[in-house]
Amino acid sequence: MSPDATDTTATREVVSSSIAKVVKIAIAFAGSILFARLLGPAGYGSFYLILSITEILDRLIKGWGEAGKKRISEVTGEADQITGAMILSWIVLVPIVFGLTYGFRTPLDGFLEVENGWLYVALSFAMISAFILFEGLTEGFGRVGTASWASTLQEWAAFPFQIGLILLGFGVAGLVYGYAAGIVIALPMLLYYGYTTPALPRLETIRSLWEYGRFSIANKLLGRTYARIDILLLGLLVTPAAAGHYEIAYRIGLTATIVSSSAALFLMARVSTLRSKGEEYAQEVTGILSYASILSIPLFFGSLLVAEDVIVLVYGEEFAPAGVLLIGLALYRIVVSQSQPLIEYVNGIDRPDVNMRISAATLGLNVVLGVTLILALGPIGVVISTITSELLRYLSLVYYAKTYFGLETFITREFRRQFVAGVIMLAVVYPVTRVHLVGHTVDTVLAVTTGVVAYTGALLALSEPTRRAVFERVPV
Repeated sequence: MSPDATDTTATREVVSSSIAKVVKIAIAFAGSILFARLLGPAGYGSFYLILSITEILDRLIKGWGEAGKKRISEVTGEADQITGAMILSWIVLVPIVFGLTYGFRTPLDGFLEVENGWLYVALSFAMISAFILFEGLTEGFGRVGTASWASTLQEWAAFPFQIGLILLGFGVAGLVYGYAAGIVIALPMLLYYGYTTPALPRLETIRSLWEYGRFSIANKLLGRTYARIDILLLGLLVTPAAAGHYEIAYRIGLTATIVSSSAALFLMARVSTLRSKGEEYAQEVTGILSYASILSIPLFFGSLLVAEDVIVLVYGEEFAPAGVLLIGLALYRIVVSQSQPLIEYVNGIDRPDVNMRISAATLGLNVVLGVTLILALGPIGVVISTITSELLRYLSLVYYAKTYFGLETFITREFRRQFVAGVIMLAVVYPVTRVHLVGHTVDTVLAVTTGVVAYTGALLALSEPTRRAVFERVPV
C-alpha cells in the first residue's frame, strides 16, 4: 500500500523542507555572487531570462503534475496510472517545445542576446520538466521534505559544473549545461521516493486528472508568468543588465519565504487527504499563516536601512542599483508569504478554478501597471506594480476563503507580534547605521548582526508560543 500525506508529520516535513531550502538558497546565493562577478549584469541577466522563459513554458508540465499530486494525495489506488500519465505528458510535450523554440530562434536569440539561446531554452525545459513531474509525485505522498532535499541536491550538484564551464569559457551556456547536469544527478532521489511502476492510464484516470489539471495548468501558467513578468519586461523594455539587477534583489529575498513556501507545499497535500477522508481541515491553514512571515518581516525592515550596502558589499558597485529594488521586493515578500498558504489551501479543497481566476486578474494588472510604470519610473516601476498586484491576489484569496470556504482568522496574533518585533529591530538598528567604524564592510556586518539579534530577542520576548517552540527543540 502506498503512503499518503497523513502518514507524515506536518512539523517534521515543514522543518525538513525549510532546512533543505535554506541549504539550497545558501549555495544559490554563493553561486549568484560568483556568476554575477564573472559574467557581469548583462550575462547574468541573460541566463535568468532563459530560465524565466523556461519556467513559463514548463508550467504546462507543472500544472499537469499538480493534478497528479492532488489525485495521489486522495489515496485513490491509481498511483501507477497517474505516474504513467505524467510520463506520457513529458514524452509528448518535449518535442513540441523544441520545435516551437527552433521556429522562433531568431527573435529568441535577439531578445536573450545569446547565440543559440533557443536551444538553451528547449534543453532547460526538457530537464526541468522531468524533475518537476517526479517532484510533484513525491510531494503527493506527503514527502515535501524529500522533494525539497532533491531540489537542494540539484543546486549543489550543478554548482561545480557551472563554475568549471564558465572558467573554461562557455559563458551563459556553461550555466545552462551545469544546471542540466545537476538535474541528472538529483533526479534518481525523486525516482526512489516518488516513483511507482507506471501503467497505461485508463480513460477515467485521464478524465479525473484533466478535471483538476485544466485549471491547474492555466493557474500555474498564469502564476509563473506573473512571477517572472518583471524580469521579462525589464529585458524587453530596458536591458538584460537591468534584468540582472532585478534578479540579484529577487534572490537576496528568497530566504524570506522559506517557511511559507515549505508549509504551503505540505498544506495542499494535507488538506486534500483530510478532506478526502471526511476529516476536519480548516484549522490547518491558520497555524501556518501565524508563522509564514516570520522571516519576510525582518528582511523588509532591515532592507530599509542597509539594502544597498549589503548588495554593494556582496556583488560590487555595478550592482548598486539593485538596492532600491530589494526594498520593494522585501515588502512584496511579506504579502506573498501570506498568500502562498491560502493558494495551496484553495487548491487542496479542489478549487483550482478560483486560483486561476485570481491569477488571471493579478497578471493582467501586473502587466498593465508594469509597462506603464517602467516607462514612467524605470526599473523600480515594475516592483511597485508587483506589490500592488500581489495585494490584489491576497485580498481576493481572503475574500474567497472567508465568504465561501469558512475561514475566519487571517492576520493572526503571531503575525502581529512579528511585525512589532520588526519595528523594534528597526529602532535598534537605525542608530548603528549612523556610526562609522573601520570601513564599509565592518559597518554593514555590524548592522546586519545587530538586526538579527534585536529581532530574535524582541520576538522571543513578545511571543510565548515562539519561546516554547524554540526552547523545546534547543537543549539548554
